[in-house]
Amino acid sequence: MKTFNDTTGRQWNVSMNVSALKRVRDLLDIDLMQLPVFDQKQPETGLLYRLGNDPVELVNVLFALVKPQADAAGVSDEAFGEALGGDALGEATEAFMAEVVGFFPRGVRDALLTVMEKAKTVEGMMLDQLATAINDPALDEAIKEAAGIASGDAGASSGSTPAR
Repeated sequence: MKTFNDTTGRQWNVSMNVSALKRVRDLLDIDLMQLPVFDQKQPETGLLYRLGNDPVELVNVLFALVKPQADAAGVSDEAFGEALGGDALGEATEAFMAEVVGFFPRGVRDALLTVMEKAKTVEGMMLDQLATAINDPALDEAIKEAAGIASGDAGASSGSTPAR
């Protein structure tokens, strides 16, 4: 069982078992057993891809998984969703994925771990590319140009700028 905290500090326990799978299927008509299915030609059709790219659907699944705890605490699905964003959503996603991977038998589990490792590698590469682009001096020049600031011009002081 994995845990995560929402933005209000409430702790949630995510546990993947047959009862939880049934609850998700009954409440959302989503079969989490379809997660390992991956179509290389159309990855966007896979459930794992959808959940990774649709935070609303992911939070709905998370709520279904923790529904007994939410009911006991008097937390509605809307209040649950309102308390998930930023780092809390990231922690919830990690807890969910760890539980998913742990639920499946070894062969499928190993394949899912490989997919997750590759996804983290791609994410790291994308973040590196973003950092490189953001720190590129050419971007600073383009911003200055778009703002009408001449290259090398630090900008005139407000005292020397003529009034309009």
